[in-house]
Amino acid sequence: MKKLVLSIKFTTNDENRDAFKEILTDLFDVISEEESFESASIVEAVEDPNILMVYETWNITVAKFMAQQMTRVYRLPFEKALIDLKVDREPGVFQALKEWHADQQMQSVVA
Repeated sequence: MKKLVLSIKFTTNDENRDAFKEILTDLFDVISEEESFESASIVEAVEDPNILMVYETWNITVAKFMAQQMTRVYRLPFEKALIDLKVDREPGVFQALKEWHADQQMQSVVA
């Protein structure tokens, strides 16, 4: 199975950026304990700190992710915060083809 990779762009504003960063970080503290979770990064655009990107890697299919992960109770406050803080979300769904790690040779992803 190819790994599921999510790339999610969040656009916030100066007034709610810090609150949203904290909520997002807290969410990933919980998500990182999920069985099929592999890794995640939260990055901030150099030219505009109101643009945040999240990269998540999961060992799960898209269908299972939607059925299992998106229905978790801990996600409800996050979904509400997106509305309350007026944060725009642009998700992207991908499958990993190749991976490189600093301490290893290239890792092929099983097809």
